[in-house]
Amino acid sequence: MIKMVPVILLFISAIHLSNGFKAGAPPLSCKTMTPGHGVAPQTSPAPYSITIVQTDPDGSTRARISATASNFFTGFLLTTKSQSPESPGTFIAVPDDSAIMNCGQDKDAAVTHRSNSKKQSVEVDWKPLAGFEGSVTFIGTVVYNYSVFWTGVESLPVQIGKRSVPNSPNGNDLVSFPNSPARNDQGLNAAQFSTYNGCGTSKTCLSYPDNCIAFKSCNGLVAVSPDSNSFQIEMFAKNSKYVAVGFSEDRLMGEDIVYECVEEGNNVYPYRSWNAPNLKRNNRLDPRIYGDSGISLTSSLIADGYIYCKIRIDPVTNIQNKRFDLNNNEYYLLLASGREANPNGVDYHDEIYTSSKSRRSLSEVLPDTVPDSFYDGCDTTKTCFGVPDGCLDKKNCNAVTSVNVQGNRYVFSMSAKNAAYVATALSEDKLMGEDVVFECAQEDNIIRPYVSWNVPNDKRNYRVRQNFLTLLSGSSVDGKVQCTVMLNNPIINIEGKTFDLANNKYVLLVASGSSIKQPGINGRLGYHDLEKAAAIERRSLADVAALRATSHLFMNLHGTFMIVSWIGLASLGIVLARYYKSTWVESSVCGKDVWFAWHRTFMFLAFLLTIAGVVLIYLEVGGISGGDAWSHALLGIITVALTIFQPLSAFFRPHPDSSRRPIFNWLHWFVGNAAHIIAIVTIFLAVDLSKVQLPRWTDYILAAYVAFYVFIHLILSIGGCMSEKSGGMRVNAMQMKDMNTGRNIPHQFETRKDASYSGFRKCIFTLYFLIIVAITALLVVLVFFSSMFEDSK
Repeated sequence: MIKMVPVILLFISAIHLSNGFKAGAPPLSCKTMTPGHGVAPQTSPAPYSITIVQTDPDGSTRARISATASNFFTGFLLTTKSQSPESPGTFIAVPDDSAIMNCGQDKDAAVTHRSNSKKQSVEVDWKPLAGFEGSVTFIGTVVYNYSVFWTGVESLPVQIGKRSVPNSPNGNDLVSFPNSPARNDQGLNAAQFSTYNGCGTSKTCLSYPDNCIAFKSCNGLVAVSPDSNSFQIEMFAKNSKYVAVGFSEDRLMGEDIVYECVEEGNNVYPYRSWNAPNLKRNNRLDPRIYGDSGISLTSSLIADGYIYCKIRIDPVTNIQNKRFDLNNNEYYLLLASGREANPNGVDYHDEIYTSSKSRRSLSEVLPDTVPDSFYDGCDTTKTCFGVPDGCLDKKNCNAVTSVNVQGNRYVFSMSAKNAAYVATALSEDKLMGEDVVFECAQEDNIIRPYVSWNVPNDKRNYRVRQNFLTLLSGSSVDGKVQCTVMLNNPIINIEGKTFDLANNKYVLLVASGSSIKQPGINGRLGYHDLEKAAAIERRSLADVAALRATSHLFMNLHGTFMIVSWIGLASLGIVLARYYKSTWVESSVCGKDVWFAWHRTFMFLAFLLTIAGVVLIYLEVGGISGGDAWSHALLGIITVALTIFQPLSAFFRPHPDSSRRPIFNWLHWFVGNAAHIIAIVTIFLAVDLSKVQLPRWTDYILAAYVAFYVFIHLILSIGGCMSEKSGGMRVNAMQMKDMNTGRNIPHQFETRKDASYSGFRKCIFTLYFLIIVAITALLVVLVFFSSMFEDSK
């Protein structure tokens, strides 16, 4: 029994370790961030990342722990670090399978797991303590299994600024700190946020990285604004000993005037310098030669690794036989910063170097002075497609998507204005149905990525649980949804269909909408009521291009021609031939009975429009449709075959005295009615096509048409019986008699009179004509404006 004690103790210890792992990290782990598993952490690069999903103006931040596409994790411990000895904030919201915990005296300072289920990602919300300002980094330990884990996984720093500035009416105005000493965190944050204010409205701004101004999260920023007889420049940079702005004519360093703010000792000093042409260096301007009135320092700060300054400069400077006139000439802005400086000049710009995308007049500030980097590389390094057509050149698309192929990685970026979501689909036929869709949806003010499937035979899509995407970035600012997602594997298997992005060609589809019907993996997007478009052709995604949108004009014309042919013209022509041979007999059209002249006209026009519609849809689709359109296409082919047969048979019809004439009459009647019935069924099937975007209530209009058509046949048949009983001629006879080819027997027309109840039949036809025209017009409007109607499913 004594020999069993070590075994029992080992068993109890194993249970304790296992339970501890399932229940999450203990509070003591906050100090070391290392699990007590008795093994060392991994030293290889972690297959996990911690990203900042969103930062609100009050400093509230959402962070995400993510595994790469082929990995997962079962446990984690996440906390924050800053220069403050105390915790900078508290976690306020976590998923159900996670828990907030205290770290010593710091309340709610960390988050850990509550189960060891496999996880692809975890998102948590954090809020800074009142009064905290400075840089915060999320740091975590991520556990793959009991013996394999990584420590020290960090996010990029988040700069938490001052939420209100004392003695400032709007909480953002900058107080002047001329030649201030180092280490003034409160002043630094006020200065930074003041620099952001007015970008694009009263200041010309250049930021690094691009598009960081909206989130006030830039590593570097310069803002230039005209001020009386001078220009005011504000600039700051992170992890730098100097920050500088240059004015250039060609976006490249050389023959440019530069204004520097350099940390020397505990102060910041302003300098002017000259980027020497053909040399990778700049030379400070000697004030003994150029004077010292061309630049003056208004305020400056050094804190938390940042350098900030505000300077005033003269609008005109003459240097090296070159004249820089900021009032009257246009220049590119150059922004640079570096970690080293010396008394004779700055060192290499090893922290920041960027330039504006266009030359601008600095005396005139336009709203679009902050460039949208989304369009950078379109047609050179990545494939782009946006709507409306031509928006890529203007860099102002309502909805746009891009694909950047990096080996086996496919990076999709999407953006849409005034939207709740933006989506990109890969299609084989320019039309919605059997497509894989990559969505970026704004849910609870967070951008979330999803993969969905456009259902064939149905006008909807649903999200699939295999999420092949990794969200690299996402934002929603002023109604503009933007995101970048990465697909690590070019082969996607979804709903029994394989999408091979590396070897196959696809049509890019882009769509955006104003609503989300239901958030989450079981949810779905609202209708794409803002934008939807398909690229003009199938392409390999690795072939870089700026794509144009395809036009659905041919498809719309196809639908219009078929509706006019069979709902309108054929319906009128058939009724005339069946019930109106003994009506309007006292009149003629070009020597022909009225019924026959109009019957032939209507049916000939229906024939022409049907043939034209078939040609248009063939050009649109490029062949015979498959999938959910197969039955529609098959019945359409039968309809066209019968349509062609009908006039050919009429051309060879036997003489009225021939014994074969009755056979022809019945065949002609049967083929005509069969073509009409099959055509109407084909139109019904078109409504259900996922590629046709008609509202589902179109079925009710078609059903009303069929009911009205049958009702008219019934009424006219009853009228024919009444006419026969009153001694008149049979008005619904189906025989095809000789048509007068001329007016050489006038006495026949003099003795002919309409059958009884002709006035009734004329009234019915007038009503029938008006309603058929109304139904046809309504359906044509639906075909051309179907995108205005949301699917009711």
